[in-house]
Amino acid sequence: MREKSDKLNFRCDIYAVVAFTFMTMLIIPAFLSPDMVYGSQTDWASQHYAIPEYFRTLFYDTGKLIPSYAPNIGGGENIFSLSYYGLLSPIILPSYLLPFVSMGTYIMLASLIAALASECLLYQLLRRRHKPSVSLLTTTFFALSVPLILNTHRQIMFTSYMPFMLITLHGAERFFQSGKKGMLAVGMFLTAMCNYYFIPAEAAAVVAYGIWLILEKEGKPVFKRLIPFSFCIIAGLISAAVLVLPTAYLLIKDRDPSANGVPLKELLPTLRLDKLTYYNSAMGLSGFGVLAVFYFLFKGKRHQRFAAALILSFPIFPVTLYLLNGTLYTDPKVLFPFLPLALTLTADMLEGLPKFRSWKALTAFVVFSLISFLISGMSPMLGAYLADAVVVSAVIYIYIRTRKSVFCVLAFAVPMAVCIFANNYDKLTSREGYDIANSGAVYKLFSELPDDDIYRTAIDTRRLYTVNKVYSPHHYSDTIYSSLHSRDYNGFYFNEMYNENEYRNSALTVRTKNTFFNSFMGNRFCITNQPVSFYGLELIKSEDGYYLYENKNAFPMVYIRSSLMSERQYRTLKYPHNIMALMNYTIVPQDIPDTKLSSDFETADLSDIFDSITSEERNGEKVIGVNEGEVEFSYPLPEEVYGKILLLRFHVADPEKSGNYNWEIKGDVRITINGIKNTLCNPEWKYKNGNNLFEYVISDMSDELDITVTGEDVRISDIEAYTLETEGLAASADGLTSFKADMSATCGDRISGSISSGCDGIAATSFVMNEGFKVLVDGAEVEPIKVNTAFLGFPVKSSSHKVEISFKAPLLNTGKAVSAFGIILLAICCGSDILNRRKRKN
Repeated sequence: MREKSDKLNFRCDIYAVVAFTFMTMLIIPAFLSPDMVYGSQTDWASQHYAIPEYFRTLFYDTGKLIPSYAPNIGGGENIFSLSYYGLLSPIILPSYLLPFVSMGTYIMLASLIAALASECLLYQLLRRRHKPSVSLLTTTFFALSVPLILNTHRQIMFTSYMPFMLITLHGAERFFQSGKKGMLAVGMFLTAMCNYYFIPAEAAAVVAYGIWLILEKEGKPVFKRLIPFSFCIIAGLISAAVLVLPTAYLLIKDRDPSANGVPLKELLPTLRLDKLTYYNSAMGLSGFGVLAVFYFLFKGKRHQRFAAALILSFPIFPVTLYLLNGTLYTDPKVLFPFLPLALTLTADMLEGLPKFRSWKALTAFVVFSLISFLISGMSPMLGAYLADAVVVSAVIYIYIRTRKSVFCVLAFAVPMAVCIFANNYDKLTSREGYDIANSGAVYKLFSELPDDDIYRTAIDTRRLYTVNKVYSPHHYSDTIYSSLHSRDYNGFYFNEMYNENEYRNSALTVRTKNTFFNSFMGNRFCITNQPVSFYGLELIKSEDGYYLYENKNAFPMVYIRSSLMSERQYRTLKYPHNIMALMNYTIVPQDIPDTKLSSDFETADLSDIFDSITSEERNGEKVIGVNEGEVEFSYPLPEEVYGKILLLRFHVADPEKSGNYNWEIKGDVRITINGIKNTLCNPEWKYKNGNNLFEYVISDMSDELDITVTGEDVRISDIEAYTLETEGLAASADGLTSFKADMSATCGDRISGSISSGCDGIAATSFVMNEGFKVLVDGAEVEPIKVNTAFLGFPVKSSSHKVEISFKAPLLNTGKAVSAFGIILLAICCGSDILNRRKRKN
């Protein structure tokens, strides 16, 4: 009989796995069309495959699994600035063995496989306690949770760790069942290596699961059993130190002070049940799951009450979210690791549904759901939760009255609808845009560029999609989009060179049309997918709709100039004269005598530029009349501006009318002038860019400005305009003594070459200054200094020199040593399992 029962259960398990896998694969075509790529327009297209692709490119070029430096992105960054996107991740590393598979394709497949594997592992975890039908229904709730499928194409690191998280929970089960430690420790290690950001939440969730198991088995806290359990968790976390320590150093050092503060009101007790359910990337519980939490808070055994109380603490006490987010935000994305624990209550509820008669729990569920709705205010996802709560309440009420379980199927209606809606709402990358970013024609043009020196190449095809795209090991770029980046470089990009801010998030330093910046950063070549006519660009070749230009005014990436200016004097200069100082002097930290700066900028009167669309003037501001949210017009330039480089700046006030929902792109103001776009985002948005000064550097030599204004509340003031003769830019590149790279010795973390100086001075580079640089001049180490407000410089004597610049990420060696110790602990855990198994056999 037992053998027949096992066969029947095995068959049911196969049917269940096929069922939820098939359901998941059916949901995807509901929002995916042939002209789209399975990845979000913003972060996926610009970060989630491009940065792992760069990791793989760097590995193939250097042979180093753990590099220190990313010379090709953002003017050169510590590689651990990019670790959030899969450095050393067990999800990404297998792609290194598949050079014939494009990283975009690999990420699409890997994220889907991770989601399906998570479903299977959760089902297996539930089957330890529940029959196939209950496990299937609970896993269905998991599959329909918004974060799981949504983040396979949006924020893949939000959920990609879940297969390893569930392996760790299986290890916890084995630990308390038979004392086996290996799966628990190794699972924790792999989970931590997926992404450093979620380590506090992951570790807390595993510990909570361990406490839940102890309470389930013992009926009371036996905390001494947590000591060996915690040892396994710590062993796994210590093994991940090679990722965590160098990244933690950067998080502390480069954390933006403006982002440090979370308003006190956000930490006060509240009731936000949407953060357990449908709040973008939240925990992912359904309304039925929340009801189970309330039910077991009243009726549960000790382990169930513990789980229920823990889950409810998150929406009531935001400080828990604040701590799990590393004191950065109160985002609920860190709650997803707790979903398996919460779903144990859902499974228990389904198992015991025939005995459910708790009007108290149902009443509490209804009342607190209503209170949460009233406290939080209206939003689509909160409305979805309220609808789910109403449906679940009605289903349970009918079930209590009739005892007909068929009505319980309706509990899946809202989760299914919300899952499809949320995935449809995410705008996917167009196939056309993806193909342009990965065009073979661009790769071919790169193969034809000279390879005897280091220089940068600007890619202006799809700015967002190529911001982190590296086409070859010899492709150096000055663009970057990463949550962790150099604050000095970001400040230089926006506040010293006055580049346009096209996007809502100021972490995006994308390809700019600012000719001063492009020349300063050494962009010797430029590849576009349409012809351009900017000053200084000379067409070299066009092929298959792509154009290769050479910038005749590009600076070398390492150079010496005789003209120096102290940073103290530089800080006294106003817009736009500080640009000329950067272009004509090396700004040094030493307090040297002031130099006489002659600026070639001339003031231009463009104060009437918006008069044709101004509806009224109020408090010194021009109020723009924007019909239906957008207006286009042309402005003829005065003759004295013809043939000159034009700098234009004006103030845009924060819009008073914002969108109904802060997640919508409403309340934004956008003004595009001759293809150069500036954006001021809704001030209510969490990542508001604060771009109140719209700045433009226009060098297309046009005799008119084509302007598009978008927004509902547009108020402009303080219009400034300046012009510069083109000879002024050309003169800036003259008189620079160039560094000559030794390409046979330049690779990855090391740049080697030679330079000659006619006098004692400072060699300047356009590599962003980071702690970790080591500079050797003729074999002798010299002290690196920060020049030009953000970049690496070093002193040289009057002579010819051999120069070697190398980089070692701070705490990397310490991280390697600690990880080595952790690996030994993992080996001890696994070895003890093997020895114990042999003892049992004997």
